[in-house]
Amino acid sequence: GINAEYMGRELLRGAKFFFEADMGPGKKQHYDKRYFKYDLPVNERHKTLEKLFVEFAQLMDHYNIPYWLDFGSLLGWYWNKAKLPWDDDIDVGIYWNFLFPLKWISKV
Repeated sequence: GINAEYMGRELLRGAKFFFEADMGPGKKQHYDKRYFKYDLPVNERHKTLEKLFVEFAQLMDHYNIPYWLDFGSLLGWYWNKAKLPWDDDIDVGIYWNFLFPLKWISKV
């Protein structure tokens, strides 16, 4: 099972699950530097985000991990039933007690 006390201590220590890609002086994005190669043009980035979200949702559903849209993504869906045109990411939330199982799943 999940040791919530240990996990809480790790989160308080500032444990990170990934480190952002460095895209030049003062430009860090929400890209995991292990997988980042280059920045995509906006239209390609939005298509890729849609594909990634579908894959993410299928994975979370498969492992019964609850998730939700959050922040700008949630507002875009609430107002327009679509992504905000100026938003370059998709914000999702999961409960903190699923973070470590999610880290394990990413290695499978």
